[in-house]
Amino acid sequence: MFEQSLPISLIKAVGEAAVAYRTGSDTYVVVHREYPHDRQVFYTYDGSGDPKGEAVAWLHAREDASDWTIIGPIVTETEEPASRSIAPDFKVTVEGRDANGASILRTYDGEIDALFLTLPAIDKFLIPYYTHVYGIEKALKIREEILQQEGAVITGHVWSSKFIPA
Repeated sequence: MFEQSLPISLIKAVGEAAVAYRTGSDTYVVVHREYPHDRQVFYTYDGSGDPKGEAVAWLHAREDASDWTIIGPIVTETEEPASRSIAPDFKVTVEGRDANGASILRTYDGEIDALFLTLPAIDKFLIPYYTHVYGIEKALKIREEILQQEGAVITGHVWSSKFIPA
């Protein structure tokens, strides 16, 4: 039994964060108590490391630690072995030209899950998803950040359901 009551929006945010990794081992989510529930995820694919200790250390290093809570351990189903073995160690390079003909070369490494190369793709896929996860206000704020980017629109999404600007 929990010592505190948790809003369903927080539980949903924790579930979304944990299932994004599908490690099959202990996962800890440090989540902000206030909506839209920013979060940090600590996990291991192979059972090495100390995700609980990392979560505790991350939380204790914050001045606003009382605004956050640690949920875990959460164990999710694992991904297929092939995708899991590739995921932590890959890079994606995007090469092209923007509308003005200027060369673009961007490399994303680590935990990137998806890239969106056009505003229509962002509007069709990313913004509806972020609306579902974070609510309309934050999704529209993210869209506005994307519109403020100079040059080509290249936006990424990482497994932990976080927006990464170009």
